[in-house]
Amino acid sequence: MRKYGLTGFVCLLMVFAATASYAGTEAGQVLSVKKDVYVVRDNMKKDAKPKMKLMLKDAVETGKRSRTKLFFSDDSILSLGEKSRVEVEEYLYSPEKKRSKSIYRLLDGSLKVVVGRSDLEIHTPTAVAAARGTVIYIGVDRDADGNLFTWMIVTEGDAILTDLTGIGEPLPLGAGEMGQTTEGGGLEKVPFDPAVIEQFEEATIVIGDQVYDSGEPLPPLDETLIEEGEGDPLEGDPVEEGDLPPIEEQEPATTETIPVTIDLDFQ
Repeated sequence: MRKYGLTGFVCLLMVFAATASYAGTEAGQVLSVKKDVYVVRDNMKKDAKPKMKLMLKDAVETGKRSRTKLFFSDDSILSLGEKSRVEVEEYLYSPEKKRSKSIYRLLDGSLKVVVGRSDLEIHTPTAVAAARGTVIYIGVDRDADGNLFTWMIVTEGDAILTDLTGIGEPLPLGAGEMGQTTEGGGLEKVPFDPAVIEQFEEATIVIGDQVYDSGEPLPPLDETLIEEGEGDPLEGDPVEEGDLPPIEEQEPATTETIPVTIDLDFQ
């Protein structure tokens, strides 16, 4: 009995150690902030500042009329709108293949994603967006009855939106297209007003003369970190071997086009 009890205890310690090491992997950094932006790590909330490191399992939150821009080691850039929360869920990197896969969880609000070299996924409470080498806008909103739904706009490249209910087929979207989840489950393409994109861009500009905390100007960015195609690998141990499969090409879904109104509060 003692032998088995000691073995089980040692195995438990190994699991805890592996989990701590995995969560301590560096994933990126904060590029810039405006007003109330926080990094949540191990249930502790800290004020976000430029050049602050972001670790795997960190969450980033923005308050009212607040913005932030984040850079990750897969060369992806995430711009969060106000009252948003995103979590760094997973990062798999293969040095041999120079390929990676990143998963971020958008729990509330909206963000713009400039996808770098990785196979990137954005998970929301109702959908999963998958993309590579793409520019997308994605948000979590509520309809008139208070039900959560996810919307996504693609402005460059291609992406795929999948409903978490499993109803219907994944929805491929190209540049200039928008899709969203429906109340009863499934997905649909909907028209969108380009003014929504302009409004989001104006509201999320935080690079340049913005200030944080005491009002001091932002420190200069490390340009070596954002040169296209020159992102450094993570400092943690590689956790993925072999090639990561590309996003599967699918036949465009036949959907009914109906108007939709999205209330984005950027005041």
